[in-house]
Amino acid sequence: MCELAMRKSGFKFLFVVGLLFTIQKGWGQVSIGDSVLRKASSDYQRLMKQNASLYNGAEYIAPKQLIEGFPFFSRENYFEGRIISSGVSYFDVPIQYDLVNDALLIWSYDRSILLMLNSEKVERFELGNESFIRGSLIKKNDAQTRKGFFQLIHEGQHMAVSKKQKVVVQKTASDKSYAFYKQFNTYYLIIDGDWIQIASQKSVINALKNNKDEIKAFINKQQLNFRKSPDVFLKEVLTYYETLNQ
Repeated sequence: MCELAMRKSGFKFLFVVGLLFTIQKGWGQVSIGDSVLRKASSDYQRLMKQNASLYNGAEYIAPKQLIEGFPFFSRENYFEGRIISSGVSYFDVPIQYDLVNDALLIWSYDRSILLMLNSEKVERFELGNESFIRGSLIKKNDAQTRKGFFQLIHEGQHMAVSKKQKVVVQKTASDKSYAFYKQFNTYYLIIDGDWIQIASQKSVINALKNNKDEIKAFINKQQLNFRKSPDVFLKEVLTYYETLNQ
């Protein structure tokens, strides 16, 4: 009876692991229902516990210096997010994305320590409605290494991404010193593997030079403004550009 139970458990483990690895066809696109993927992920974590491939990283040590603000993406509290690590999806994971160290933080399986995940094992992750991808997985035509994670603004025939970083700024005023976090966002269009840094509406139009007139007319009609909302601008313009070049 014990041997039969062990065999069943072994078959279930192999099925769950095989399922998790074979259905990863693309971000947000799987060959079976999302609920089945969630169930398989939950079973895998329950079977593997602390040995699941996700729990791989060094202990995170919070900065001791008093700094105004927070080093994380969007908010100080955790997101209930999704991670693809080593080809396996994990759902509803409490995640913080540290923009200073460009690293994902999660609790260890027993919640005893905060882990800074090994970035080379993390392929993609979701925080709320925002998706991120490891830079080394994005197509490129040059030899430059794109380290860390990039926020996905648009992913279709071409891509638009942004690199979000925070740095600690030291200031002195009225004989008092203080520090705060400052965020920087760098935007890129990726057209046929060419990474083009974007800083203005003009640079977007120049990057899409094959359809300049159509793009200008579309921007005016939709009243898009890169400076006010670069994410919306890039998503709308690139989506339209792809309809012109189908």
